[in-house]
Order: sequence, then structure tokens, then C-alpha cells
Amino acid sequence: MTDSPQAADYVQAAGYGSAQTPVAITLHATCPESLVAAPPIQTVQPGSARNTASYFATHANASAHYAVDVAEVIQCVPENLQAWHDGDNWQSIGIEICGQASWTREQWLSPDVYPVLERAAALVADIAARRGIPIVHRPDDLRAPGIRTHAEVTALLGLTEGHTDPGQGFPLDVCLALASGDDMPLTDTDVKQIAFAVLNGTPLDGPEGGILASWIKATRKDAGQAKIDAAAARALAEQAAAKASGLTVDQVRQAVADAIAAQVTVTGDLKVVPR
Repeated sequence: MTDSPQAADYVQAAGYGSAQTPVAITLHATCPESLVAAPPIQTVQPGSARNTASYFATHANASAHYAVDVAEVIQCVPENLQAWHDGDNWQSIGIEICGQASWTREQWLSPDVYPVLERAAALVADIAARRGIPIVHRPDDLRAPGIRTHAEVTALLGLTEGHTDPGQGFPLDVCLALASGDDMPLTDTDVKQIAFAVLNGTPLDGPEGGILASWIKATRKDAGQAKIDAAAARALAEQAAAKASGLTVDQVRQAVADAIAAQVTVTGDLKVVPR
């Protein structure tokens, strides 16, 4: 029986502790041994959460409450019991996000990996709502209610050789924004820039475009890739802009179309160029 409706299944971990009343969530990154390859994998495969849960089921020295991949969430320890996940384990729920601590922000935000962030964020949102845990980043205090990473717990414990996951490139800001329901806040300028980038297959340079711009930049390796992902990026932009402006998606779509028409020309070979 799972605690969260986000979890598709329960696989009991071999190692767990005494009763707890969770006030915090600790985020991890894990790469199941069966997926380790040379060179290191660059994406998250369906089934990796189950592989992680299977590892916990046969190794009593490590566990987490949940494992998350692009396809599903697996629960491994009841939320009201301690799991062996961060060296402190005090009143916290551990979430193993299938990915690698060595990944860059761009890799985490790439189209193949981004769904695991969305799934993890939905799980964080559910746990926070049920447990009254604030969705705020608290890297400075092990006893403060909120969200932190395994690396931050390691640092607070004063461990010189410890875990660094989910890694410096992990987009915690994106994950917490998604969990808070503040996903992809956009200005009118952002919407215009994003629409132009999607149609033209041109990456946005720098962080000034906001969270979604960073995502687009990460996925736009070339014009061909841009066209493949254009529909998904456009849908995200329209939904975010609608939420920020109070308009409907159809109204946003028309406003973006009008803005594009005022800024660009489509040539005979369907190349979009600035006016």
C-alpha cells in the first residue's frame, strides 16, 4: 500500500528505522548499477526506479522512501518510518531521482530527462500537501522544515568525503517551481523570445529568458532537433503564459502569433528570419 497516489507500486526495502513524523524532504540522484555504461548514460530509462527499488530490497544498509524515473514512482519505505538515505535521516522523506550527479543543468533539462523532474516535482507537491511541509529550499538547517539535497545534508553533517548528489547541475529551482505550481513564469518578452526560438530553431543565449528559455537552450542542439521538439516547447510556453497572464491558451496562442507576425518574415523555403 503506497502513501502517495503518485506511486505506481510498493517494493519493500530491506533497511529502515524507527517511527518518524516527516518535516522535510531530501532529494537524491541515483544511477542503478544495471544502467551504468561507458561512456556514462545521458538519459533516464523507464524501469530505473524499479531497479533502484530492487537494490534497496536486497541491501539493508541503504534505502529511500521513493524512487522516481521518467515513467513511474516506486515507494520503498513507509513515510512514517525512517529510511537510510542521507546520513542523518531525521524526520525526512528521501526521494531518489534516477539520474546522475555528474550531469549538467542542460542534461537535466533535456527532453529525455525533463519528465523525471516533472514526476519528482509532482511527488514533492503531494508529500508537502499531505504532510504540511513547506516547499522552500532549506540548505542551512537539518532541523528546519523544507526541501534540501543529499549534498547539503552531507555538508551540514561536516562530512568531508560524502555524497554530492543530486549534483551541482541539478535544476533545483525548476523542480521546486514545478512543485509549487509556479512552473515556467514568463513575461511578454519571454514569450516572444521563446516563440521566435522555437520557430527559428535558434537557442536562446544566457539565462535572461527564464526557466523555459534554459530548457529550450538545452534541447536545441540544432535546427532539426528544434523542429522535433517545437510542439512540446510551444505547448509549455502557451500554458505558462496563460497561467501568468490570466488569459486562455487560445488567447495566448493568438497573441504570440501576432507578436511573431510583427517581428519575423517566413521566406519561401519556410525559413523564419527577423524583420
